[in-house]
Amino acid sequence: MKRPPFFFAILTLGVIYSALFIVGCSLPTKQTLLTTFFDGVPAPGSKPKAARKSNEDGSPRTPGPEIIPGVTLPEPGAPVRNIKSVHQPFGNGKCDDCHASGYSQSLKTVMPALCFSCHENFLEKAKFRHTPLELGQCKGCHNPHEAANEKLLDRTGRAMCLGCHKDVPGKGKIKHPPAANDDCMECHKPHASDNKGLLKKPQAATCFDCHADFRKQVKFKHDPAANGECTGCHAPHASDTKGLLIQPGSKLCLECHDDPLANGKVKHPPVAENCLNCHAAHGSANKGLLKKPMAAMCFECHDDFLKGAKFKHDPAANGECMSCHSPHKSDNASLLKKTGAQLCLECHEDADIKKVKVHARFPEKVCSSCHDPHGGGDKKFLKPGILKLIENPPTAH
Repeated sequence: MKRPPFFFAILTLGVIYSALFIVGCSLPTKQTLLTTFFDGVPAPGSKPKAARKSNEDGSPRTPGPEIIPGVTLPEPGAPVRNIKSVHQPFGNGKCDDCHASGYSQSLKTVMPALCFSCHENFLEKAKFRHTPLELGQCKGCHNPHEAANEKLLDRTGRAMCLGCHKDVPGKGKIKHPPAANDDCMECHKPHASDNKGLLKKPQAATCFDCHADFRKQVKFKHDPAANGECTGCHAPHASDTKGLLIQPGSKLCLECHDDPLANGKVKHPPVAENCLNCHAAHGSANKGLLKKPMAAMCFECHDDFLKGAKFKHDPAANGECMSCHSPHKSDNASLLKKTGAQLCLECHEDADIKKVKVHARFPEKVCSSCHDPHGGGDKKFLKPGILKLIENPPTAH
């Protein structure tokens, strides 16, 4: 017999109202009503069956959502996934450990509080926290049910970090090995840390896990190195400059130091080329972070005039080159700090100089006209031929 059209309309409305009625009922009432119409409805308070550990033929079964009730089965013929980690509640079929009930996708509470109901709350005392965790986005890195990677990670290595962070190692020609090897976790913690940048240890201690601690071997230390501020000069991931320096040569030094060559008429060539020609970047046994004691440093380029000198001027003999010379720049020839007799009068008394009668004969001459400022074969540092000239001055015609 053909049904009238209004019959199907009434039937449809009846189904809708019944569904709404069931949704509004308490859990026991739902169970009673659903059992009336359907077979296999679980009793109130019962747990979903745990996932089977083997197939019907006895072969091991790969854990996955396809064996958990209520999860969509894969398409026939789909490749079996390689699952390495399964969330324990999920694997045991205890959905309501995390969800409001076995019938709901709603969580019992928000993340990460839900996760910390089982896992240690590593955020509680940490000074620095990974942003996704602070925002309750545990699922930004972890799959809540199962994953092809250990620790329920969606991805591994740098691929995980690059989901949010820029590919910093990809920008530099020279790459820090841990970053180049996709091993972000060698230096960083994934969740929280007491150190800026989520480092496992304070910056210097992190670097010295691989690099030698040069601070133990030097008397004078460069402030950034002494303070453990390695990234003040070095890029931690990648750079276009050797040594992972942030900038090449003297440009890096000028980030903190004033330009030693500014406004100088005479400039010391090594300084103009690179500060590291003379200075050690991290620390040194010598004041001023010189690579060698002052005189030895100067004699790297200049002839050692002290080797053949019987008599030596005290500043030169003591390696105090900077008593007379400016190491970087000067307005005077030979990088002298002052000109003429003014430099000599920094140490020598003018009255003592005037007591020497021969000086009166040459009032316009500067001291270095007759005296070698470094040393020589004469005890008064007279230049060769000067004594003979004094004893036998040319006859005026």
